[in-house]
Amino acid sequence: MVGIKNMKQKLPVIPTEQYRRDFINKKAEHLAYSAKNNKLDFIDMRYFLNAFDALESVLRPTISKSIIPHRTRKYRYRPIQMFDNTIAYFRTTLEAGQPLTKTGIALFNQISRQDLDEYSGPNNKVPELGFMKDLVSFVEMYVEYTGQKKQNPAFQIFWLKNRGWSDKLEIEAKSTMGSLTDEERELAQKRLQNFSE
Repeated sequence: MVGIKNMKQKLPVIPTEQYRRDFINKKAEHLAYSAKNNKLDFIDMRYFLNAFDALESVLRPTISKSIIPHRTRKYRYRPIQMFDNTIAYFRTTLEAGQPLTKTGIALFNQISRQDLDEYSGPNNKVPELGFMKDLVSFVEMYVEYTGQKKQNPAFQIFWLKNRGWSDKLEIEAKSTMGSLTDEERELAQKRLQNFSE
């Protein structure tokens, strides 16, 4: 990752064809699973490219082409450059049939994941980059879609738990001797619930 000290010296990424090929090849080398089993099939790829074209056509007219006022010293892109680079990341990755990730957006743009979280999160201090929230939402839609296609309940459980859902724990008394009162049971439930979260 790029440190803040090195940010001043680093130039913006220009996603040439060679940069795109190198990015995909490097990403493919680091994938820990079989590319054959996890590549998007042609129908999925077309679906996502079409959905992405629609999103791009809605967002592009709203992107500022001007320089961002000097509110943060670590920013080196104009909004339109960040947008175009992220578009290039999506196209490159989808056309290669590889998975879209939020971290992939950061790596492609050579920014830290924390910076991307700042630009796409609810407390974005750079309003000119508000479009990043929509682009990250596209990645979330991709993750939901691919998770549902695998029809693995572990994915849905994990996804729901990360969005505030939790398992319900109940206490059941096996004997009446020394059993809990309603208030004690309720207090114990709350303690267990806090423990599991």
